Amino acid sequence: MQEKTTLGQLLRSQRPELEDFACNLYGEDLLRLDFFIESETDSKTRDQLIVERELLKREGEIAWLMNAADQITHLSVKVGLRQKRRMTWKDFDQKGANDE
Repeated sequence: MQEKTTLGQLLRSQRPELEDFACNLYGEDLLRLDFFIESETDSKTRDQLIVERELLKREGEIAWLMNAADQITHLSVKVGLRQKRRMTWKDFDQKGANDE
């Protein structure tokens, strides 16, 4: 079985910091806030800006999701990631034996 990788997945693997901006309505605001955080010299103010950034990031992700028009996106978020598992008859036999 061949695994396929999208351009977005490849870019994300090379630049993990981009994850915060993907699917986020406030991505541009996050970028501006990052510049303020990097230039801030007062540690207390910097820590507060980092907290504000995390809140803005979460709010932007939720806002993006609420604006997603397709039901598949909403359903996928609700269901989450499911892992495939190959089962054999032996797996069923063991489950049946343990139930008794």
